Amino acid sequence: SFSMALVFIYFTNSELLTSNFMYFTVGGYYDKVTWGDTIKILGMCLIGNMLGIVLIAVLVWSCGMLSEDLVENLVHTVNDKTVNSGAWLIFVKGMFANYFINVSVIVAMIVKEYFAKIVVLMMGVTVFAFMGYEHVVANSALFAMALLGQPESVSVLQIGKNFLFSFIGNYVGGGLAVGLFYAYLNDHRGDPSRQRA
Repeated sequence: SFSMALVFIYFTNSELLTSNFMYFTVGGYYDKVTWGDTIKILGMCLIGNMLGIVLIAVLVWSCGMLSEDLVENLVHTVNDKTVNSGAWLIFVKGMFANYFINVSVIVAMIVKEYFAKIVVLMMGVTVFAFMGYEHVVANSALFAMALLGQPESVSVLQIGKNFLFSFIGNYVGGGLAVGLFYAYLNDHRGDPSRQRA
């Protein structure tokens, strides 16, 4: 389902923290946005993403939409991502998750046909979801639902560990490995033969 969510985010020009890691790192590299403004915008985006997650989680939980089996599955998944995962594993999985998402976003910007854009966006998310990589925003939705469903069965401290290291990993994978790398490769500012007349 997160595959379709990324498609909706992309086509509605909504703000997803992890793709903004790439956009604003590129903007900072080309001096189109200050690093101070980048931190402010990413902070606002993080808060907005988290508020949206909490609101939806509360609505879903409050109406009894979640079955006991689903809550048990959520708790198992959350504990696997937090208690049973070390910081380095979370960080590396976070890098891979955002690498695949942002590569799919770049390809979606290049292709012209809408159906091709949809397929490419969904492929990037499908890879990271299937492989069990760590995405700070998607994980936060899982954490919120588990905390509402069975707060005694999950560790807030361990959730904080996952949040921190997946956040950093997502930035390295999307902001540095994709955004900064491709910005550098395509930087023709010092090459007069490649600049437009």
